[in-house]
Amino acid sequence: MKSGADSGAGVEADSSGEFLRCFGRQVKLLREAAGLTQAQLGERVGYGEAQIAAVEQERRIPRPELVEGVDREVGARGVLVAMKGEVAKARYPGFFREFATLEADAAELHAYDAHLVNGLLRCEEYPRAVSSARVAP
Repeated sequence: MKSGADSGAGVEADSSGEFLRCFGRQVKLLREAAGLTQAQLGERVGYGEAQIAAVEQERRIPRPELVEGVDREVGARGVLVAMKGEVAKARYPGFFREFATLEADAAELHAYDAHLVNGLLRCEEYPRAVSSARVAP
């Protein structure tokens, strides 16, 4: 029997896979309706036939430029572009998608560490001293 944590992660992963499967089917249906082969569409949007096939078969997550180009070339009138945000979210594992959205909206990162110096402020000797210091249990 699955625990609640296991089932939640599975649902999120499955929803991403289902979305990409649906997106790939949309691309294939629109390409065929436009009378284009995968090679022809790939040539028009600046990608190879293998990339178009991989997107249609949900083996690759398309870049935003590819989504826009395919939408334009197959005459989808913005249908694929409207899904571009969801396609971008599918790049991340289910447990990280919320944080990726927050990170995209963030303007600054504030961190407080009482015992460490972060980033470029530290000299070469500092990390050596921290890693060699012994802390009593």
